[in-house]
Amino acid sequence: MRGGGAVLVLVALLLFIPSAGAAAHLVITQPSANETLLAEMRDFYVYGIFSGTVSNPGDVRIEVYSGDAVAGTPVRVIQSQVDPVTGITNETVIDTGYANGTRKNGAMVPDLVKLPGSILDTSNKVVVTNRYYMGLIPGGVTKNFDTSYKDSTGTLLTDLTAGNYTIEVTGLSGTCAGEKVNKTITLGLTNAILGTFRPDSTKAALIQYGIRHSRRSYFDWFPGYFTDPDNSSIWYTADQRWTPNNGIEVVNDRPGTLLDNTVVANNTMFIYNINSGSATYRVELAALLRYNLQDGVNTTFLYYDIGEPNLTYNDLSSGVTTINGNPLPFPSGSRIKLYRAEILTPTGTNYENLYDCNDVTTQKSLNLDPSSGFTITSGKEFIIYGVTKPIASSVTATTTPYRYTIDNRITTIDCTINNSAGSVVMSGSHDVNLSRLYYRGSATRYNSFWEFGIDVSGLTAPDTYTVNLTGKDASGTIISGAATGFTVTVNPIPVPTPEGQDDRGGRSGASQVAVSPGAPAGQPVTFVFAPGQSSGTTAVESVTLTPSRTVGQVECIVRSAVPGNSIQITDREVAGYQSITVNWINPDAIDHADIAFSVDKSWLASHHVAPEQVVMLHFTGGRWVELPTSLVNNRDTVYEYSAVTGSFSYFAIAAKAGTPVAAGMNSTVFLPLPAGNVSAQNTITGIPATGAPGITTVVPVTSTAAPPARPTLIGVFFPQSGLPLVTIAAWAIVIVLLIIAIWLIRRWWIRRQNPALFRKYN
Repeated sequence: MRGGGAVLVLVALLLFIPSAGAAAHLVITQPSANETLLAEMRDFYVYGIFSGTVSNPGDVRIEVYSGDAVAGTPVRVIQSQVDPVTGITNETVIDTGYANGTRKNGAMVPDLVKLPGSILDTSNKVVVTNRYYMGLIPGGVTKNFDTSYKDSTGTLLTDLTAGNYTIEVTGLSGTCAGEKVNKTITLGLTNAILGTFRPDSTKAALIQYGIRHSRRSYFDWFPGYFTDPDNSSIWYTADQRWTPNNGIEVVNDRPGTLLDNTVVANNTMFIYNINSGSATYRVELAALLRYNLQDGVNTTFLYYDIGEPNLTYNDLSSGVTTINGNPLPFPSGSRIKLYRAEILTPTGTNYENLYDCNDVTTQKSLNLDPSSGFTITSGKEFIIYGVTKPIASSVTATTTPYRYTIDNRITTIDCTINNSAGSVVMSGSHDVNLSRLYYRGSATRYNSFWEFGIDVSGLTAPDTYTVNLTGKDASGTIISGAATGFTVTVNPIPVPTPEGQDDRGGRSGASQVAVSPGAPAGQPVTFVFAPGQSSGTTAVESVTLTPSRTVGQVECIVRSAVPGNSIQITDREVAGYQSITVNWINPDAIDHADIAFSVDKSWLASHHVAPEQVVMLHFTGGRWVELPTSLVNNRDTVYEYSAVTGSFSYFAIAAKAGTPVAAGMNSTVFLPLPAGNVSAQNTITGIPATGAPGITTVVPVTSTAAPPARPTLIGVFFPQSGLPLVTIAAWAIVIVLLIIAIWLIRRWWIRRQNPALFRKYN
């Protein structure tokens, strides 16, 4: 046992002694772990960045073997030719006059090595610097571009088709002598995530989506495209090399592939900030359209549900707010999607096809489900933002292989706005070309050919308008699936009563605002307001809205406000008026709403109105309509009620029509309801609102009203006010009876005093 223990200790010690060939400087940085799956026939760089500056690193050889191990004859062998004194690649071996690429500030790249041999040789394509080594492995896609496509013996190379390959890097001299590193990669079917990398948040979203959905993103250098790791001003490009390598990663159309071809191309693309200056447009999207894959089963187009990866803005209710977007696929059969409406007070700025990503000054309200309709106040403007899906299009080749211009897309959106009577009030054609200002203080606009922002102002007349959008291509042809619409309800500007003015029991109060994040169909959402901020006589305490379909964010505004004289109620006692506005929701999506309100007991007493005689009225269709109203609760100084409505505007709290005035009314004859409060937990409170608003339903507590009191004899003869007909008639009868009684009494008295006068004679 002791001997066995000694052997184990010795073995353990030996394991910790580095072998002569253990790597100390050489690493394989690229192909990176994320990009070990490449398209068939791909060229690729083998690139290693040293952990620091290495003095005299020496020559490096790179070999590629078919299979999962270093075995057999390598299918590729390339080797550097460094300066024997410095141990790095000398400028003399670089073709500085190379015409088919652009070299900036002395970039050291293997593409330009001309010695030994020539620029056409494949075996000499390795460079070594004090910071990195890099070699170019030809796979076949660019075998007709500045290469003999032969090995060092003059034998024609075979294309790298589907399968596993093992890379081995060996240090031959200098500091790296004897070091070896290797990595296995696969060539075959690829599944890419595509899109632009501006801004950084979009790049991050693209990477995360790729990780979650097993999609590859390209961050390794394509051969023919390189930037020095220490200085971004040192770079190299050769379009005729990198664009074919990029192109076949999207749609591999090279003859001779074993697995990867145009039929099985599998790609997911973010439609965001794509313009003609990007490789996403010229190489990647163009490849999909070139082979008519825009609606293929393996092609997915994504958009952000809010239009941006994240969005910071100055919310009218809650101040500067940041929300995050989520990528979603286009709905089936749809080529246009509206993702955001911004509602703001006109500032003189034209927001048509312009979005400033850094604007946190302009106050606005956002509706993130504009297709369901929304509400604005008269005088406001709104910008409707949306995105279009690529359509079938031919592409036009350029002088660079695998780079194209796209000939057709949805270029314009026709916008027509009709009022509720069906008359057209606005119409126009709008470009699909949204520009963004990404950098604070910069006037540089980055445009997107598949997104738009339509600025609408001038809808001032209160009404519900229908907005229809239709997409057309470059020839003016209407595109199937590129039509959508929504409604905009314009509410009148609330007319406040001057502060402190008593107007039939109501007075002006500050607006209270509450916001709901949304709710599914049939799920009530309750907005609760502070009674102390409303009228002292009447107050709306909560509004419970029940949607008929799933709705997004909803805003509710309550204000004590008296309407104009022409529509005020004059045929009954009015305790107060309230204005209730619901924004960011299509009115058709409201099944009904319950309004909880209160009336001060002192008003009821002073106006001789019994608690059960109170009703809420709604101004709709040009007239006041009584709503179903229930007496709910008896609190210290107020009575609480609940009314049901199907829409919103002005509301009045008043006595019921035809209510007889009760006699001798005072506080002692009020209906004695049990004291207490209706609980409304987890509700949405008015401004200032914090946290995520909750959803609840307020259930009214019903009670049976006492029957009307029958008039008493005293009440008939001595009414509290006025002389009703019954009282006049009663007094007339009494007077007549008194006259008769007086006459009879007088006659009796005379007869008693003089009986002879009344004696009967025969």
